[in-house]
Amino acid sequence: MNEQQINQILNHTSEVLSCNECGTKIRYGDYDCPHCGNELDDQLREWAIELLTKLNKSNES
Repeated sequence: MNEQQINQILNHTSEVLSCNECGTKIRYGDYDCPHCGNELDDQLREWAIELLTKLNKSNES
């Protein structure tokens, strides 16, 4: 792991995620929307895939 990857992780974790159903801000550790109860698993998986893609691209450089 290099400095660029560490910065990518920190930047990615500071992104504000919102529920796709009602727009409520999602906090770290939420797996269901605290407002409408929408399951967040798919949205969190997409977020993680984006992060891994960024890290893999920087690893290729």
